[in-house]
Amino acid sequence: MYQSRRASLASSSLDINSLSTDVRSVRGTGRDVARDRWITVEPILFLASMSSGILLVTRLQYLRARIAHDFFNQSSDFGANVSACDDSLNSSSYAIEQAVQARLSLYALILNALSTFPAIFTTILIGSLSDRIGRRVGLVTPLVGLVLQAAIYVAVYYLRLPIWVCFIADTLQGVTGGYGLLLSTASAYVVDIVEDEMRTWRIVVVEIFLVLGGGLIQPINGFLIKYFGMGVAFDLALGVALPGLLYAMLPWFTPETIDNEANKLDSLSDKLSDIFQGIFSTLSVRSGGRRWKILTLCTAELFLVTCINGVPITTTYGLGPPFCWGPATVGYFTAALAISPCVGVPVAVKVLSLCMNELWLMHSGTVFLLATFVAMALAPSTPFIFAGVAPYSIGTLVSPVMRGVLSKIVANHEQGSIFALAGCIHNISQFIGPLVSNAMYSSTVALFAPLVFWLFAGLLVIPTVLIG
Repeated sequence: MYQSRRASLASSSLDINSLSTDVRSVRGTGRDVARDRWITVEPILFLASMSSGILLVTRLQYLRARIAHDFFNQSSDFGANVSACDDSLNSSSYAIEQAVQARLSLYALILNALSTFPAIFTTILIGSLSDRIGRRVGLVTPLVGLVLQAAIYVAVYYLRLPIWVCFIADTLQGVTGGYGLLLSTASAYVVDIVEDEMRTWRIVVVEIFLVLGGGLIQPINGFLIKYFGMGVAFDLALGVALPGLLYAMLPWFTPETIDNEANKLDSLSDKLSDIFQGIFSTLSVRSGGRRWKILTLCTAELFLVTCINGVPITTTYGLGPPFCWGPATVGYFTAALAISPCVGVPVAVKVLSLCMNELWLMHSGTVFLLATFVAMALAPSTPFIFAGVAPYSIGTLVSPVMRGVLSKIVANHEQGSIFALAGCIHNISQFIGPLVSNAMYSSTVALFAPLVFWLFAGLLVIPTVLIG
């Protein structure tokens, strides 16, 4: 009787275990849930891009107004109807405008350095750890920084705080990883849930959403600044960033694709040591020339993305004479710069991939980038600058295609490390590109302003040789 009861209990236990197994199989893991969805991290990227796009453009115009007022005693309402420069362009006003442009370029350089240099280390740290602690941390952290950055700019505008407070805002955004960490984590997230043959395409989609929001909001942003003032634009940046943060934090919207149950007992030192071991092991494999392929592609990407990040100097170029852009024109140009790749890149990848491999796709993108800088350098008026956006819309395909190639070179368990490395390169490029462009423009604006575009055109020779 005792044995029969024991057998009955054992049978009951087996039934319970099998039932729990069935329940788990029905529910699925977070990766399974994400794999079955058409939309995963795209809303996060869209909202982050929208908020960041508002901040970048509005910040530049606000700083120009503050510099002109604080240092050169030019009147400004710091809001609606801010004129870009003096249309009369007599000798004295022209000299003042050049001085304002030079100081604005210097301030933009400092802010960019503060928002990108710390992000290099944060991207390596959190991006590599995402293979063990999960992707959500890498998505939430940069959004926290974005919310803090937007909130500080709101305070600077309404409370008329000193300009150096803006440096704190951009430093916080850099410490939390910025675009590099968000892009690398999102890329690793989609690689977790798609098949190999779809990786390059899905990474293209990720980068499209990372710039699409910023492009679509710019005409609206220019309208708001022109008619309601910059304060409304800063408010909108904060209002858009908050739902993006909420979306990234809630598991119902963003299921975790990494099962970290096996790693939850690891100490912090073990996890930190895995960062360097993961990157080292990724670069140490020599079979099939893998290490040299990775190093060559990463070096080429560094130069290419640096040049891409140098294109926004065109906005500063357009604010000064002889173009004298106002808020509406800045909004339209920034929108064109952001939205055009969302159309050009997917079309170019789909069409050109029918007759080219990924290597030639990257070569084609380099040629189109070269055409962009030549067009900007030779543009005599605003319409010609806008025309230069057309080749840029295709040239930006080099970055997502290169990320897709890198993801195919390494194993699945190395995706976090390789995308952390790619994200680090992205942040370095975001630091170097504006640093070079703003420093070059600031020092040569009085001599020959378009020289900065010729410099970047020359730099594109290096990645062309490396890819070849």
